[in-house]
Formats: sequence, C-alpha cells, structure tokens
Amino acid sequence: MEGGVVDNVILLADSYKSSHHCLYPPGTTSVYSYFESRGGRFPYTVFFGLQYILKRWLQGPVLTKENIQEAKELFAAHFKNDNVFNEEGWNYILERHGGRLPIRVCAVPEGTVVPTKNVLFTVESTDPMVPWVTNFFETLLVQVWYPTTVATNSRIQKQIIHRYLEDTHDNLDPLPFALHDFGYRGASSVESAAIGGASHLVNFKGSDTVAALSLLRKYYNSPIAAFSIPASEHSTITTWGRGGEANAFRNIMESYPDGVVACVSDSYDIWNCCEKIWGEELRDLVIKRGKSGGALCIRPDSGDPASVVLKCLKILGKAYGTIENSKGFKLLPPYVRVIQGDGISYRTIGAILENLKIHGWSAANVVFGSGGALIQKVDRDTQKCAYKCSYAIINGEGVEVYKEPITDLGKTSKKGKLALHQVNGTYKTLEGGRGDPKMASCVCEVIQEFITKEPYYCPYLKQRRPHCVPPLKLSPCPSFCEVQTQRDDLIYSDLSCPYVSKCPSALYKPNSKENKKLIQGSKRRLQNAPFVSSLSSQSPSCTLHCNNVLISQTVPLKINHECLDTQGSQSPVDSCSTSLCTQSFFDFVPVKPFSSSPFDIDAVFSQHSGKDILIPVFENGELLKDYTLEEVRKRAELGSDDIDVFKFLSEEKS
Repeated sequence: MEGGVVDNVILLADSYKSSHHCLYPPGTTSVYSYFESRGGRFPYTVFFGLQYILKRWLQGPVLTKENIQEAKELFAAHFKNDNVFNEEGWNYILERHGGRLPIRVCAVPEGTVVPTKNVLFTVESTDPMVPWVTNFFETLLVQVWYPTTVATNSRIQKQIIHRYLEDTHDNLDPLPFALHDFGYRGASSVESAAIGGASHLVNFKGSDTVAALSLLRKYYNSPIAAFSIPASEHSTITTWGRGGEANAFRNIMESYPDGVVACVSDSYDIWNCCEKIWGEELRDLVIKRGKSGGALCIRPDSGDPASVVLKCLKILGKAYGTIENSKGFKLLPPYVRVIQGDGISYRTIGAILENLKIHGWSAANVVFGSGGALIQKVDRDTQKCAYKCSYAIINGEGVEVYKEPITDLGKTSKKGKLALHQVNGTYKTLEGGRGDPKMASCVCEVIQEFITKEPYYCPYLKQRRPHCVPPLKLSPCPSFCEVQTQRDDLIYSDLSCPYVSKCPSALYKPNSKENKKLIQGSKRRLQNAPFVSSLSSQSPSCTLHCNNVLISQTVPLKINHECLDTQGSQSPVDSCSTSLCTQSFFDFVPVKPFSSSPFDIDAVFSQHSGKDILIPVFENGELLKDYTLEEVRKRAELGSDDIDVFKFLSEEKS
C-alpha cells in the first residue's frame, strides 16, 4: 500500500463502519456480501477496476501497530467516545494473520460484459473471529463502480461509432482511435483521472490522460496502453495574434513534419480557417505531409457539434476533393480529417454521425475527443451500483439475508450465496447456493449423471470441510446417518431429501427405453463406487427421494450406511469417497419431499455446461488472479450478441 492522503487501511471506510463489529447477532462467524449494478442508464456493465483496488490497497500485509494506534486516537476524538473503535479485532488480524486481511473475493473476469441486475463480485470473511471485516471494506470495494461505469460509458460510444462505420465505411480500421480521452483536466483528482482514463482504454487506444498509462503499466501489466499525437491548444495559436494565425498553423506543421498532427482552428473564424488558410494558403503543405504518410486533423472547438462538423467537411471537401467509397459515402483524402472534441458524449456522437450519414458523408471523416462526459459525468447511481450482505453463518447455521424495502422494491437485494452462470447464452445470477453443487449435498452426483450421462463427483467432497463450518444433519436428531457439507442452514427429516425440480424439458427422452438405459448406466457406476455395499442392505429409513421428470416418477435414492457411518474405521465425512447408491428406480414408495430445499436441477445442469463465472481473485491478502490489459480488452470486444445500440438510444430518448 502506497503513501498518500490516506495510508492507513483502517481509514479506508466510512466512520460508522467502525461501530459495526458489535452490531451483528451474537454467534455470527461469517458474513458474505456481493456487488451488483441494479439497473441504471446502460443495460449492461463492463466490469473493470477491482484489480487496481486490490493491488493498490489490500494486497499483502497492510496493517501495522502504528495503523491501529493512529486509528484508535483518531476515532476516540471523532466519536468523542473511547469504546467505539474495535482495537481488539484489528489487533487480532495483526497477530493472527500478520496484518493480512482475512477476506475472500470472487469476481467475474475483468472486461466481462454483464447485463445489469447480476452479481459482479462477492466478498466473504475467512476467519470466524472477525466476520465484520467483509462489510467493513464495502466503502473501498464499492468504488469499483467508477471504473466499471466509465468502461461501460466508453464501450457504448464504441458501439455507436462501430455501427456508423459499418453503415458508411468500407472497414473498421479507424475504430481503435475513434474516441480520444481529453478528460485529465476535467477529473476531480489525479487518481480519478488515472482510474477513469484507464477504464476508457479498455475499449480504445487513444488518450492524452498520461496518468492512465501509469496506472495500467503498474497494475495491469501494460507497457504502453495508449498513443497520442502532437497538437496545438488555443494559447499556441492566439499568442501569434489574430493576423498571425496562418503562421501559427505553419509553425506546427514544420515543427512536426511527419506523422499526424492536430490543430485547433476556431480561435477566431473556423470557416475562414478551413476555406482560406487550410484550403488555400497551406494546402500544398498539407498535401506534402500526406505524401509521406502523415495527416492533419483540424479541430473545431465551439458551436453546435453536429452542424459544425458537417460544414467543416463540406468546405474541406471543396478544397481537397472527395472520393466515394463502396457504400456510396463521401470521404476526404486520408491526409485530412476533422477531430471534434467539444461537447462529446454518447448522445452527441450519435447525433453527429447521423447528420453526416444523412448528408452522404462517411463516419471515417471524423474522430472524437471527450473529456468530462467520458470520465467525470457519471456517479454511483448511473448504474445503481450496490454492495449488500446476502448470507451469514450465525450459531452454526446458514442464514439467507436480504432487504426488501416497501418504499422501493427496486432496492430488493439477492439472497444466499450467489453464482453467475450462462444459461442459454444469457447471464443469470443463481441465488441461495443453487449455482454450486457443493452447496447442495452430494445428491448432485446422481442427478447430474442422469442428465449428462457422465460420472460426476461433487467438488466439495474432494476437500475437507473448513473447521469453522458445522455439519448438516439429515435428521433432526443425532444419528449415524449424517453428512457434513457446507450447507448448514437446512435440516431434513428421515424420509426427506433435497427436492429436485424444473429439469429442462429438452433433456427428457420420449423413448422410455433410453431413459431406463441412462438410469441403469448411472446405477452401475454408483455400484462400483468405493464404500457402496449391496442395495439389499439399505434401510428404508435412509431413503432419499427426488421428483425427476426424466422418468416422470419419483426416484428413491439411498444413502449407504457404511459410507456415512462416522464411527466406522474409514470415516467418509469430507471424503471424496462419499457416495450415493440407488435401489429400484421404478418401484418406489411416494414420500413428500422437503419443500423448502433450494436444490435445483437447472443449477446443476448449468454448473456442468457452464461453470460459475465468478472466480477467486483474492484471499487472505494474496492476489490469485492478475489480469493484463490485453486480456481485459479481449473480453470487452464488441460481439454479435451485443445490444442493439440504436434501439437503446431511441428508447432512452423517448
């Protein structure tokens, strides 16, 4: 963690966070929260910036005795109370974890384009002694709203330009440099400019915000993330005087004789500049530059953007001539272009390019520069970003947590542990642990075999249960028939089980012989599994039932006593050998399933066909995933399944 205005990790949270450690229910050992965009201006988000926050503030040992003492003194004065600050909790983290933060963060890969109202990352405490740490860092972690929103705003503009290039130009070659970042001076701070500018560079490769290059070099392994060109500003023109404007223009052309240069041309009379100075007096100098592969970008900087750009093109077209491309649109010679950097936003870009299209001009004639509207004119409510608790373990039992305010149901939060899957090509957040087989007991082994015809082993059973997670009892009374899983908020009776429903109808085989063959194949694999004894030795008291539409009848599944006997010589608890076995699949005794079980066959199928997109990126002070800018850019690329940006603009306007 670097020095600065704040270089103490305890001071990275709102004041009231320091009073929350004693406000959770007694017996709370774990808190689990998530971050999402609840909707907002744009229909999707480009997730970006979490890696910067984790590396900049939370990676490695970030807590010292000096930090704790400084915070203790500050909060004693701040609250006028010595008993608010959690000195004991912070000392525990320092001594037990060496100053590393006991939290786990799982997130969608950076650059992923996710529709709103889906989970983007989750955070949970990893030490039962300090469960409050999850939400203590809400203040810092929720600031990912800013880079995510800027990256989204930038990508929307990329989609607009892309569509107009497709309609009016022969190729998409101009796209990577079609929107230049002019926002450094309009940002609220150097760090804001760096973060916002870096977010724009997820989508484009042109920027004058140098701080963004520094951030991406240090935190996203990008040696050089963007490029720029020599360009004039008004002071470099107006200091020559009104009568010296042509000399000022000549000076920049001769000072930088090669490559591309940009020249602001509206200091006095933009029309005169385009027609007389650039179109006549300096015309040969511009053409000469073009012969060596260079180009001039003329920059108007005032007036109505749509009408000013069009008029500039018309004047320059008369001076330099035009060609007609294969789509029938006019194009200036490649060495003359217009760059519009005033009043540019995703709304005005569309208006400018539509006006050009109507008048027969290709979108490739103009490039854009954007400042405040690109990296500053956004806030947390632009995409309605929020960080909410959805799950906790209290007195050994899992509790699904949510809010549902009657005054604004749009702020209703999600419940339970969350997963993000792609279902039929669409992102879907699965709540209540439904997206993760290890959260639903090892009945998933049998059910998934039915669906996929492939052996499946519950991933949770390949690793030992964390010491702080209590077991789940399949019966209300202690017995030898207990299975320890991470799902500790459900209690099943002797004759009940996880209830499987909503099996995708497409998986159902009309031919009953095919169904029977499928099930018998699963049965054989289970019979050969370790610790499985003969079916005849099973007691009906341990029969589990599932309503399975694959065979249109209830399927009884039995738990092997030997497998589950924790008193035996080979304890199967937390073992990869734990298994289920089955008796007759067609002779069954109807049993009412436990109606509140969250186990959902859709989730199991989704887990097989498309894994949880949330992946661990940070745990106990260690960064687990380190993205490069190129990886992020690749994920954020435009695709055939993107939204119809014209429809979006039309709906927003209406």
